[in-house]
Amino acid sequence: MSRIVYLVGPEGAGKSTNARLLKRYLEGYLGRCVVIPTPEIRSRNLFADVLARFLMRIGRIEYEVRPEGQWVRKVDTVFMRRIYKLWIFIEVVNFLLAYFIKVLPPLIFGCDVILTRFVIDFLTDMYSIARRVNAPLRIPSLLTYVMLRLRFGIDCVVYLDAEYEVLHKRYYIRRSTIIEPRWRVEFFRAVSKKIFEFVKDEDNSTFYMDTTSMDLREVNTELIKIVMHHVYGER
Repeated sequence: MSRIVYLVGPEGAGKSTNARLLKRYLEGYLGRCVVIPTPEIRSRNLFADVLARFLMRIGRIEYEVRPEGQWVRKVDTVFMRRIYKLWIFIEVVNFLLAYFIKVLPPLIFGCDVILTRFVIDFLTDMYSIARRVNAPLRIPSLLTYVMLRLRFGIDCVVYLDAEYEVLHKRYYIRRSTIIEPRWRVEFFRAVSKKIFEFVKDEDNSTFYMDTTSMDLREVNTELIKIVMHHVYGER
């Protein structure tokens, strides 16, 4: 029987690295066929990106000051609010298509799937879009209620977390680009953890790991223990 393991958490928490190490362990120890879908499955905001480029080209832009003191261009919030429902609809369709194309086929052919971006990340993006255009949270809340009950066949959810300073250090070492600003990371952490807690109240196959003071070996060892026991039933 195929399994789905979902790792969630902010950038720099070690999701991708631990997913690769877990994949290697399951293939080597259990002889499982394991797939990590790429690119990751979440809201890609494709519609918004194309529209934003168009609006900026024709001059429909606003300016705002970020907490870091930088002036940043953004598209016309009033116009974006008018197309908010269409925007959300396109994102939902995009997410579901990605699920049917990237997740279901490996499961059908007997492979396990490890996800590092999925439904909690997607829902967090939906709240971010609502915040961006100052829209009510009714639609993201409804999506949260519906999509979390679909489950999507997930067998185990592990939230990998860490303090911002640690995330920044890990991200800087791993990539040439810098991590997102603190306010954006903290927004993701706050919203995604609320959604995670909702899932946790409904299901006992969810686990939280604060990796702030843990090295990669310790995190991966604990992750393997969780997955082997709660997904594959090994002591």
